[in-house]
Amino acid sequence: MRANLFIVEDEMPIVTLLKYNLEKEGHKVDYAVNGEDAIRNIKEKNPDLILLDWMLPNISGIEVLKRIKRKDNLKKIPIIMLKAKG
Repeated sequence: MRANLFIVEDEMPIVTLLKYNLEKEGHKVDYAVNGEDAIRNIKEKNPDLILLDWMLPNISGIEVLKRIKRKDNLKKIPIIMLKAKG
């Protein structure tokens, strides 16, 4: 099943790696490199799943998560948090 996925990640090498592998599996992938753009684009694209970086510039991934979960039309979208630190 082809899914519409949305990546929120500020490090382009990670975006490139995730996007390549997910598209290779047949998924449609969009992305944003900061929280403000992510929130705006997620509202428009209504993805099936969000891959969200924990540490983002300006707005943290946790704050992006909170804002998404407050929106009735977005709160049911599953979110996987990505974390680079051990």
